[in-house]
Amino acid sequence: MHKIKPQAVKVYEIKPEDFKTQVQVAACYVDVNRHLLLLQCSPSKPEADKWGVPAGKLEASELPEEAAKRELFEESG
Repeated sequence: MHKIKPQAVKVYEIKPEDFKTQVQVAACYVDVNRHLLLLQCSPSKPEADKWGVPAGKLEASELPEEAAKRELFEESG
């Protein structure tokens, strides 16, 4: 398990001027009657057996909202 040292994490309210996007991702939280949808990663993935929300990389010219919706349906069947 990787542990992040608290001093190594920085949180910004505004994107720093020198920030360069390497990859764009989208994720969504699904709340139904105060129950949060979490998906367990496939054993074949590097994150095997970990839990998370539906998420993934944006495809070419895809809006974040479209990517989140696509990922939700791809990952939940």
